Amino acid sequence: MEAAQEFITVDPDAVGQAGRSTAATTGAWRSWGNRTRSQFDVTTEQVVNSRLARAFGDYAAQWQPKIQVIAEEVVALGVGTTSAANTVDNGDVDSAAQLGTQTALASEQGSLLSRPINGSSAAV
Repeated sequence: MEAAQEFITVDPDAVGQAGRSTAATTGAWRSWGNRTRSQFDVTTEQVVNSRLARAFGDYAAQWQPKIQVIAEEVVALGVGTTSAANTVDNGDVDSAAQLGTQTALASEQGSLLSRPINGSSAAV
């Protein structure tokens, strides 16, 4: 049975753009978190019952920081994705340079198989 060739094909430009686009949504996430907190504050002020108002305030205090954490995680995801694309792109450039150098060195040396195995003179 033939071993399957496993490799990843990546378009670093597309992946990098996806990372930048993802990171660019951070402002929208932060804004959503702030709007959510504002709505809870407005609701808390309009509720007549103090127990219910306290519950809204507690709920807002619990969730608003978590929403802001999402914004930071979106930034990290975008930056990480862009970094991965750059790593792949740089790896491609480095490996192409290394392969080119190795290929040139190998062609300068000639074949190691030009000597016959039985020790007779090689017909070159």
